Amino acid sequence: SWNTQMIAMICAGKGTVLGTQWVSALFGYLIGWMAAMQSFTCGRDVAIALHRRHNPDLRRQTDDRENHRRHLVQQDLLALLDDDLAGEENKVDSEEKIDEEDIHSLSQAGNYAERH
Repeated sequence: SWNTQMIAMICAGKGTVLGTQWVSALFGYLIGWMAAMQSFTCGRDVAIALHRRHNPDLRRQTDDRENHRRHLVQQDLLALLDDDLAGEENKVDSEEKIDEEDIHSLSQAGNYAERH
């Protein structure tokens, strides 16, 4: 089997022409793991699709629940954006106040320097 060959490649190279090939064996295990994960994902997606096709009432309930959840998420995002924009407006107002205070203090310093 392929697993026996991987072990043979890792352990002292017996049964292989090139000697120890642990890097190649590691990539072999990695490819095997990725193939298993893709098979699992594909099987899960097919099962969900078949379940939705054969149970239209449950599909509608699930879709309604998802739409309601999306609507709530959109409301939360809009509220966060509104809060963030309100915070930016307050930040701009406070920066304008600082600029006006700086200009006023600089003009007073200039008037003092001109007088003396």
